[in-house]
Formats: sequence, structure tokens, C-alpha cells
Amino acid sequence: MNRYILFVFEGEKTEKIILDNLNNVFFNTDKSNTATIYTAYKAEIFQLWNEIKSNYEFSDYLDLVVLLKNRGNNNLQGVTESMITETHLFFDHDAHSHLDTISIQEYNNIISKMLDYFNNENEHGKLWVSYPMVEAVKHCKKNVNDCFVNCIYDISKNMDYKQFVAEVSDYLDLRKLTIDDWYYFINVTIYKLYCLIYKTNKIPDYKEVKDVEQSQIHEKQIEKFINPELKAAVISAFPLFILYYYGEPIYAKAMLQNR
Repeated sequence: MNRYILFVFEGEKTEKIILDNLNNVFFNTDKSNTATIYTAYKAEIFQLWNEIKSNYEFSDYLDLVVLLKNRGNNNLQGVTESMITETHLFFDHDAHSHLDTISIQEYNNIISKMLDYFNNENEHGKLWVSYPMVEAVKHCKKNVNDCFVNCIYDISKNMDYKQFVAEVSDYLDLRKLTIDDWYYFINVTIYKLYCLIYKTNKIPDYKEVKDVEQSQIHEKQIEKFINPELKAAVISAFPLFILYYYGEPIYAKAMLQNR
């Protein structure tokens, strides 16, 4: 193997199931000599912010592998920063967890700073945010017309989001996702993203979609939903990551999906 991708997840369970599936469906079949390394931060993005701010002062010399090892991540034994080709961090927006201690504006300022700092997978790492949380990946129906119903979620109800998704999803078992399922997820997410950014539901063009940054998604969430309504458009980071990683060939296959 000559490419090592470090995946840093907020949690240990659902995220690991997703990665195992992505390994089976994509990475282990694309013949790119890619190995994936997984670890969990085991805390929310707010805690990651405080740790970096307090101990590393957002230095250009942050060694994320050492930071994670210091948190007891045993699966990083023998791994060094120099081995890692790229790093991707997946965290939930999860604003509801902190609204009793800081304002929504303060919280989103922190997320914006994190997205600015973790903006390159070949440097500090690239941060991917799911709205409202990781379960957004399976907030999907097999009938495409139903995918855009209840796709705006009240942040104050985030504690109930997992149960809500369990009641509405047609994709409850993430272990069984096929490559066509992922193409479909990417298709639906592209339309959601395009509507969020460009305020239109026309067929998205790849050149427009590929240039959308995570920071831009966050800014539009704040502008359109979070600040005025304390809500968020349900968007999973995982389909966007696959689109980002594999580029236009995946986009072309995803846009052929019509269920």
C-alpha cells in the first residue's frame, strides 16, 4: 500500500459501519493501493476545538496523530504523521448540545474557524460536517420524490433525530449499502446541495458542484436556516466526500440514478 488515508470520526459505532461499507464498496475495489486507517475522537467537535485551542494554539505544526494517541486511540499504534497521505475528519454539527452554555452564533463561529483550519486533506486535514449528525446519511427514501420531504430539521429536536430517521428511512442497515445505493445518495445530496447554495432545483452542473467548499455549505446553512429558524437542511458529509474523492466519474454515474 502506498496511500494511507486517516479517517477521524466523532463516534465509534455508526461511523465505523459506514467506513467498513465504503472499504468494501469503493476503496478495496478501486485498485489504487489505498489503505484506510480509522480512529474515533470520542467527543464532539466543540471538544476538539477546545483541545486544539488550549494545547496547540492552532499551530501550523499540529500533529493530529499524536493528539489522537494522547487520547488513548490504541488502533494508531505504529502510525506516524509522516505515513499519512491525507486526513479526513467527520463530525456532527450538533449545535443542540451546547445551546445552554453558548449562543448559536458563538457555536457557529467556532465551526467556521474549524472549517477554515481543517480545509486541506494534505495539510492539517479536511473537516466534513453532517447536518444535523451522522445519521443524516440514511435519511433517505427509495422514492426520490420523498427524499425532499422533512429535509429541514429543527435543531432543538436533534436529541430525537436518530429515532426520527429510524422511522422514516428506507436504508436502516448501513452494512448492506451497495454501490448503486451510494450513487443514489450522492444524487440526492447533490440536488440538496445545489438548492442550498444556488436556490434552484435545476440539474446541477459538475463544475458548479465540485467547487462548493464545506465552509460555503456552513455559511448557507447559517444564512438560510440556522439563524432565521434554528433549523438545518439535512445534508450528510459522506456522499459529498465520495464525490470529492472520486470526482467527475462518480458524478456522472450518480446523475444517472433515477428512482
